[in-house]
Amino acid sequence: MDPRRYRLRAFVPADYPAIAQIETRRSADRPHTAAALKERDRTHATTGAARWRGVVEEVAAHTVVGYADALQLPWDGEPGSYWVLVAVDPDHEHRGVGRALADAAERTAADWSARVTRTEVPVDQERGVRFAAARGYVEVRRYWQSKQDVAEVDLDRIPDPGPTLERRGVRFSTYAAEGPDRPGVRAAVYRLYVVASESMPRIGPYRPMARADFESMTLGNRALLSDAFFLAAHGAEYVGMSYLERSLDDPTSLHQLYTGTDPGWRGRGIASALKRRTVEYARAHGVRYIWTANDSRNEAMWRINQRLGYVRRNARMLAERWAVPRPA
Repeated sequence: MDPRRYRLRAFVPADYPAIAQIETRRSADRPHTAAALKERDRTHATTGAARWRGVVEEVAAHTVVGYADALQLPWDGEPGSYWVLVAVDPDHEHRGVGRALADAAERTAADWSARVTRTEVPVDQERGVRFAAARGYVEVRRYWQSKQDVAEVDLDRIPDPGPTLERRGVRFSTYAAEGPDRPGVRAAVYRLYVVASESMPRIGPYRPMARADFESMTLGNRALLSDAFFLAAHGAEYVGMSYLERSLDDPTSLHQLYTGTDPGWRGRGIASALKRRTVEYARAHGVRYIWTANDSRNEAMWRINQRLGYVRRNARMLAERWAVPRPA
């Protein structure tokens, strides 16, 4: 990187609009806004998990042309695991900007005694894939984002397991109806999150978020739609959930963040019944699209998403680099 043209410095809040613009240019079918980035950073900060961010700016124009994060995920169960994420404006690639940012982020992770650093790269960005491989990152799996056009989903042709489940004692509700201010409700939702997440595909061992972190990141997220946080209950326990958040990037879209079912209740159609309700909610509120994400190893959830009309977009490679021998 030519120091006469570019300089690396610490991120400041005034950089949010430039970062949003970089992300929008890198993924043209999904706009990004400063407001959405700020909210994601705010919810992450409530957990106390480590995070560093640096930017590279063009000296003459004082324009941010790339940024990088080194961060810890609150739900990551791998000791010494950190993520290094790098994004560069397409007009400034192949000029050493990404290398300078990655070097700085990886040094930060090393200062935190990182045992393993992980990254994700859009699969269709061949330069990024080669860049990660050249730095020693090895692909371990993939995930993709999926987009549903709500208007094109024909719910009449998709079996609804809801009535059968209700006859068997399952009750459908929402977080709003159950009472967000009731500690017992929050505790029961957290219990479901813990048991439902244990068998979900992931990199590294399972460690659920602490309850305080779950409540701040999920239940305390300002984009959360409590009346679109759908719950399935049997007796006093919640056995399934699927929830939507407002898109702070695009008013025509919602985000379907998480769907989970108690292991003892899987295979009975609970996830399908809950996700069906997300489509009904979007229609009732005049929203055109729902976005979600799918791990390549979670085939059962992908089959549900396919039936509901989701189309794969934005496949991403997940890769890791170990500073010590990888555990068996």
